[in-house]
Amino acid sequence: MRCAECGREIPDTSQHCAVCAAPVSQQPATSTKPPLGGPDDAIATSHSTDQGTGVRKTSPLALVILGIAVAALVAVIASVIVAVALVASSSGRQLTEDQLRPGDCLTGSTLPLDTTSPWPRHPWPRLFTTVPCTQEHFAEVVFAGNAWPRALTKYPGSRAIFDRADSRCIAAFAAYDGKPIGVSSFTYDDVAPNGASDWASGDRRLVCVAYEILDTPINYSIKGSHQ
Repeated sequence: MRCAECGREIPDTSQHCAVCAAPVSQQPATSTKPPLGGPDDAIATSHSTDQGTGVRKTSPLALVILGIAVAALVAVIASVIVAVALVASSSGRQLTEDQLRPGDCLTGSTLPLDTTSPWPRHPWPRLFTTVPCTQEHFAEVVFAGNAWPRALTKYPGSRAIFDRADSRCIAAFAAYDGKPIGVSSFTYDDVAPNGASDWASGDRRLVCVAYEILDTPINYSIKGSHQ
């Protein structure tokens, strides 16, 4: 027992402190338990908190495995997107006549590439299949735009439309290919207003398409090729 007055140790059987004579009955009871907030309590508190909440710490290995799994999933998704894009590219896009632009390469069995038939020629398809020019195709757009003024409301006749389309496509081919059509290994055809009903609807658009004279497919663009 320790005296509360002088701090000296005194026997438990003593009635008074031998040094300061303070009565033992007035001494506060001492405890052997460590004070609150000591190291033992901190350990116990930490342990009970973990047990009480059920929280488990994630190991570094688990985080690494999770990261690898996420990266693999992202790679798979990216490969699927690329594959879909390649399939879409190889199968071609479907465009209307109004959507065609110079540089579009056309393919398909519905292209009426025949300049020997009398005017008006066979109608062009409602939708054109375009593919990258590095893929096999039959024709390439060298001009697309309005070739007649909208102010010209009266239908000029098939022959006048043919003559205008002819001169415009010949000039457009020479500028696009770099070689006059008369000495080229390519020829051309056009998509123009077909009859009075097209003209009355406001159609003034001309599309000039070039293709190999033998009507064989190619896998390159003729732009600037001088062929």
